[in-house]
Amino acid sequence: MKTRIFGKKDLILIGVLLLLATVLFCLFSLFAREGTYAVIRKDDRVVTILPLSADAVYTVGGNTVTVRNGCVFMSDADCPGGDCMRHAPIAKRGETIVCLPNRVTVSITADAANTPGEDGEPDAIAG
Repeated sequence: MKTRIFGKKDLILIGVLLLLATVLFCLFSLFAREGTYAVIRKDDRVVTILPLSADAVYTVGGNTVTVRNGCVFMSDADCPGGDCMRHAPIAKRGETIVCLPNRVTVSITADAANTPGEDGEPDAIAG
């Protein structure tokens, strides 16, 4: 007698869960809104906020952040490995580029006035 790891009902349940996860991922990707500002942080402090509507280049620490055509990317970094430079350009709210060795983050937000963590204040989760 052969022992089965998954029964027919198990496979159906796994298939339904995978389908549901795929549909939710597609919906979130489809309805993700474009951001309007890039928030650059160094050591968890807001260094500057750049509008995505204007092309710009900003250097913080050993990193160079470039805003071009409504997208933000790390164009240069002196960190070992350079993973942050290989990250795809970001433009949607909630997307983030992190350079861990240099402790620099770039995130997209829609409202520059309500940027969490500005002036060292904790955000809603940490507070």
